[in-house]
Amino acid sequence: MCFVRYSSVELARPERCGQCWSMMSRPDRCTESLRTNVTREECCSDGSATTAWSPKDLTSGDLFFWMSLGGGVTCKACKVSCEGVRCGKGMRCILRKQRPACVCSPACSRKKRQMGEVCGSDGRTYKHMCRLLKRQCRKNKQLTIEYFGKCQMILSSETGRRLM
Repeated sequence: MCFVRYSSVELARPERCGQCWSMMSRPDRCTESLRTNVTREECCSDGSATTAWSPKDLTSGDLFFWMSLGGGVTCKACKVSCEGVRCGKGMRCILRKQRPACVCSPACSRKKRQMGEVCGSDGRTYKHMCRLLKRQCRKNKQLTIEYFGKCQMILSSETGRRLM
């Protein structure tokens, strides 16, 4: 049974409360706490592919021990399939080692793939626009197409540094 504190009054909640985790560090073990004193339903309602829950609400001392020295707290993944998992833009859910995972999968037409090499704003040459979009998703940073074709290395006459 959980307890919720409203100013100086503690009220019992009928649900079993525990610890919510952002992800599992290894099978059945968690080390990154999201929230304490939450029900499994509250913890697992966020639609994340990686959230996990453990039924015991631990003290700060116990949390420190298990997270730092004990190899993590025993926990269970909230999701065991992609059903109900919400991934970000340009991503889709797949099962990886029997667990749901959000992977980059930008919507890319055959036409975009056939346009040829592009030079990205990071100075890298990409085989096609779709590869640039996938890297943008994986690195979670804004990339744009500078121009079509291989990136050209140009040295500044003033500084001697590489320019695009």
